[in-house]
Amino acid sequence: KSNGFSPDSFMQVCFQLAYYRLYAKIPSVYETVATTVFRDGRTEAGRSVTAESRHFVTSFDSTKGSRLQKKEMLERACK
Repeated sequence: KSNGFSPDSFMQVCFQLAYYRLYAKIPSVYETVATTVFRDGRTEAGRSVTAESRHFVTSFDSTKGSRLQKKEMLERACK
């Protein structure tokens, strides 16, 4: 939280990066989303792979780009 994004979003991006490193492809990731506060709400599944997280995952291990640029990509991926 002190970095400006939620621990959950950070972990989702970490899982995506780990999977990409193992299998060299972007995973299909779903996360539980509670909608019980709404009328007839229940648990739904939300996709946590975004264009920003995809860009971060595919670019992170590259030798191109500074640490600051990679940090900024992480921040965008976690928003």
